[in-house]
Amino acid sequence: MLKDKDLQADASFLETAQADAHHVALHRSQVFRLETEELLNECCLELDNISWGSHQHDYLNTISNLVSKFPGGTKSLDDCPFDLRSKKITSFEMPKGADFSITPIGSYALDCLTKKAGNANVIPTLDCAIVVPNSVWNTKDYLDHRYIDKRNIILWNISKFLSENKFKKKVGSVQWRYYNGNPYILSLILTPPEVQKSQGHQKKKNKTSHIQLTRKKFRFQFVMAMQSLEWIPIPRLFPNRSNVKGSKRSTYYNAMLVRDATWVQAGDTLKEDIDELPHFRKSLVLTKIWLLQRGFLRGRDSLDDSQVAILLLYIYRSKKATSRMPPLQVFTALIRLLASDEFRMAVSVLPSADNTEAQTIASCKTAKIYLKNVKESPLDSKNGDPKTLIDCYRINSTSSGMMLLDSKMLGNYLENLSPSFCDSLQLQATRTLSHLNSTGNFKTLFMINTRFWNSLDAYTKINMNDFDWDNTKKLGNWDGNSPSDLGQIEYLSRKLSYMLKRALGDRIIDLRILTSGNGCNVSTVSNEIDSDEIPTWNIKSEDPTDKTETLVIGLKINAETCHRAVDRGPPAESVAEVREFEKLWGDVVELRRFKDGAIVHAVVWDSLLNHNAGFVYEGVERTQGGIVECIVQHIIGLHFCKEGTGKKHKFLLRDIVGLVDGPRTHDSTTSVPRSISNSTLAHRNILNAFDALANVLRRNSEKTNRSDELQLGLPLPIDAVEPLSASLRYSDPFPPIPHPLLGGSKKGGKISMHIPYTPIKIQIRFGSSSKWPNDIKSIGAAKTAMLIQLADGIEAMKKQRENCDFAGPIIVTPSYLLLGFRGYSWKIVVRADPELYILRGLHKPNNEALSLLYALTKEHITSSSHHSTIHAVHTLHPSAGHVVRLFQQWLATHMLSGLIPFEAVELLVAKVYSDGESPTGAPSSILSGFLRVLHLLGTHDWINCPMIVDPQGHLEEKEISKIHEQFQEDRSIDMSKGPNMYIVAAYDCIDSSFDDNEEKNAHWSKFKLSKPSFTASSPEKVVLFRATTLAQRSYKYLLECLHTGGDWTGAFQETRSSLKSYSLLMRIDRNYAVDNLLCSTGEGFATKQTVKGEKEMKSIFSQHALAVYEGSKILQRKVYRNLNSKQMELVLHDWNPIRDTVHMLRKQLGSRALFFYNEFAPQVIAVLWRPTTFKSITFSVMNSEFLRPVSDSDWKKDTLGISNANDIVRLLRQVS
Repeated sequence: MLKDKDLQADASFLETAQADAHHVALHRSQVFRLETEELLNECCLELDNISWGSHQHDYLNTISNLVSKFPGGTKSLDDCPFDLRSKKITSFEMPKGADFSITPIGSYALDCLTKKAGNANVIPTLDCAIVVPNSVWNTKDYLDHRYIDKRNIILWNISKFLSENKFKKKVGSVQWRYYNGNPYILSLILTPPEVQKSQGHQKKKNKTSHIQLTRKKFRFQFVMAMQSLEWIPIPRLFPNRSNVKGSKRSTYYNAMLVRDATWVQAGDTLKEDIDELPHFRKSLVLTKIWLLQRGFLRGRDSLDDSQVAILLLYIYRSKKATSRMPPLQVFTALIRLLASDEFRMAVSVLPSADNTEAQTIASCKTAKIYLKNVKESPLDSKNGDPKTLIDCYRINSTSSGMMLLDSKMLGNYLENLSPSFCDSLQLQATRTLSHLNSTGNFKTLFMINTRFWNSLDAYTKINMNDFDWDNTKKLGNWDGNSPSDLGQIEYLSRKLSYMLKRALGDRIIDLRILTSGNGCNVSTVSNEIDSDEIPTWNIKSEDPTDKTETLVIGLKINAETCHRAVDRGPPAESVAEVREFEKLWGDVVELRRFKDGAIVHAVVWDSLLNHNAGFVYEGVERTQGGIVECIVQHIIGLHFCKEGTGKKHKFLLRDIVGLVDGPRTHDSTTSVPRSISNSTLAHRNILNAFDALANVLRRNSEKTNRSDELQLGLPLPIDAVEPLSASLRYSDPFPPIPHPLLGGSKKGGKISMHIPYTPIKIQIRFGSSSKWPNDIKSIGAAKTAMLIQLADGIEAMKKQRENCDFAGPIIVTPSYLLLGFRGYSWKIVVRADPELYILRGLHKPNNEALSLLYALTKEHITSSSHHSTIHAVHTLHPSAGHVVRLFQQWLATHMLSGLIPFEAVELLVAKVYSDGESPTGAPSSILSGFLRVLHLLGTHDWINCPMIVDPQGHLEEKEISKIHEQFQEDRSIDMSKGPNMYIVAAYDCIDSSFDDNEEKNAHWSKFKLSKPSFTASSPEKVVLFRATTLAQRSYKYLLECLHTGGDWTGAFQETRSSLKSYSLLMRIDRNYAVDNLLCSTGEGFATKQTVKGEKEMKSIFSQHALAVYEGSKILQRKVYRNLNSKQMELVLHDWNPIRDTVHMLRKQLGSRALFFYNEFAPQVIAVLWRPTTFKSITFSVMNSEFLRPVSDSDWKKDTLGISNANDIVRLLRQVS
């Protein structure tokens, strides 16, 4: 029983812990608030306090004066670069410019602009509306797109007028584009002319001055707006009415009409409230930054500034936010609104001033007019019209959610948003809300770019010319929508999104479809490409309609369910449901009986995967969304595209998987067995062999009374066998294959007489015993004796058993044992815990003891913990191991093999897959994982920030603080010391094996706690800088390949100029390289990316894996099936002369040069001399290695010395 004192102590401890947690949370929230305020101060743009504030005002007055001089009159429509939707407009009498008025709109009108840094790196764009009087429009112009065409024609002719040469000095650049990519709305982009300004003092004689052109500071965007809606009958704007031919309703088109009339009115409404809401402007800026970072602002299918402002006004007027709330709290209230299902499904109305939402609806005149029309002249006389206007919007809206009506209930502010966009917005809002509830993460919310190309797992493109319009019409007006209302591109996008989401189900988390105006880096962008990627054309440029339009599909794959191979349909007796199921899937539906006895219609994708996807790689169901790709191809080909074009729509850059996996084939005649081409299967075979070896070692080390059990003769039983090798955690770039001379299958023919793989490293631990000596050297000798006895015992087993799994030679060294088991080469080391206890118990350890403690801790404890951590990540995320292997090949092709620790690569990948700060979650494909690792390596601030990897969330706030404190201590004041790549994992702070002894041996923890284990001494600063630069370039290059469909292999090549930058190239004999498929010059990629023959298909991985298995040609021998024991003993373990040569060069000449090579296809060893190599230094006999005196005559005296090039070259030749 616990005593009262113990209970009081426990209560006091809990109280203190709760208080500490409260203080930590309060501190983090305060820091988050201060960071947000700093961001707003940096990004908010106040025109009154900016240098060009008066310039933009004068420029707007200039444009207004020029527009007022627009002559109007009848203009030809032949030169319009856009399609005219109405066939009835043949000529148009345009009004004179004096009838127009120009009014600021959006953020410009509200004074809520952001600087370039907070505007996605786009110069501030000042939006204005050219208001056209109602007298311009005929009484029926609201029908059949006549208003849209006339409005665009007016703006086009105004742009032509302003682009005349006589106005060039005043106007500057004149361009046009579709407003946010929306083909309904034409917009005019005006960039002021570059102003010349003098710089420096004028000279007295010639009075000349230096002239400098100012950079572009801002630009204007003009759209057309109507004066009011008075010329349109209100019933024509109801959502169940159609104003275009070929559509049952024209809700989307009607919303465009209302939008043009409310450009100015919405701004006036907002201005009335802003003066009473002191934090409105900053809240709007903060929300815009959040949206821009996620690609949810300024796109065809996304929000714009005015809509965001209306949403903020809604939460104020609906009392979800108050005027006293700071910007961060208002932002949180808006995110909570966007994340809620209630707002998504309901029809909300913007409350009028001083009224609630219910009062606004009750007093709305438009609602009363609707009720009158329902009674007097209903549209649906059979079923009846919806009873209220709210119900009418709910039933007829094309947005399927996110419905926010204006106070007069004339239109939905958010009608342009597709269901797919609403899903994505709600998903991101939910994730953001979770970050905000956990006291926030500033970097995650506002600093990380997660736009379209950076946030999804797989992409595919569809050329508009591939669409079969006759086929898509068979589906009817999907959900009541039609191309006449939505427009061709929007209709296709929404229909495709709907069909794909219906077919994929829970296999995906998110789906977005974007056109080239909002996702493609197209070449039609003139002058500069902004981050919005909306095409902009010069007025006198070629016709943009000749450009082929492309739909881009982006998918966020659900790694947990994407491999589901069966889609079960309704039972056979449900005729109507079966018909719908067959309509969705086509002829791939079949009637099946399942194990539960149910007989239902279903689609099984295992057999269809090869047929639909063509060249299929092993394991793509879990690592690259293979079944998802197959379904996407099938749905597109069946319902949308012309016959024979569906299979073209594969995932972009899918063949990058060929570097880490082979093609799937069931042909028994293939030259590459599946155990070689399937990397996952190869790793599993190794794991099975490890389990068997561990069981053999443990079982035969225990003392038993059974006569049939062979004992290894060890004095202590083996308590545990622990894996340490990358091959046992799915990380080996080319996992070992069973070798015939080590117990693998024997097929005859030529085989390699050496093992080309690094031995699989494991460690054995013995049970606790007092038999261990008390001296460090004696323990080392005892470990060697254990290895010798283990080798003798295994040799005895091989002699007594005919079917023993052990084969090949056994090699014993003082520190490890090499043997063959089931075809694999194993490296066994002994972990002796008493050895670590003794070293930790030293009260005044010398440097030798500390070095030994560090080496043993790293080899036995840290390596084991690292293996467990990485294995857990790779098991949870199947694509993570493939990303490690792909990244290792990327390092090799850039000649960085051995310069960055392999464990550091695994930790980088683990950081990407377990980063709780990521706004997009873990990647679910090899491509997205690889891109994010490149981005992480290239953008992380290695000088000022440590990288903390904690996949299981073991670290507490105090331990994280300790890591940062240790980092600051190691870096020192000038931030120039300590490990260059400062990566700290959870196991660097937690040592569970010795928790009981930490208090007794606390002094040793300074040596271990909170410091990097695997990057303490490497990579060097120059290597890290080279790697980060290459990562940035490769990341941008691969993104460009996604945009344009370019050749991705360029990211895995060294250019000729790069090879010329080295000081020396040492060419390697070709006989030592198994092939050149992964060479740094890219020759193998160019010739053998994929080989497709009549009988077999190969990838780079399968070909290189087979070549490695066959080994170097100089050591291949003709060996037959009846191998004898002597032939079995001729095999060489761990024979890799190129690797050993580079290791020796780095060891002996590492202080004078850097050595680069490609471990997978070594053609050259590149040497780069250090800057200090050939500098003169003080010469002395004690320090004369590779040195010679500058003067040959007085060399006996103290003189200067320089590097002896002859000695260095002699050593290079000797080693090589």
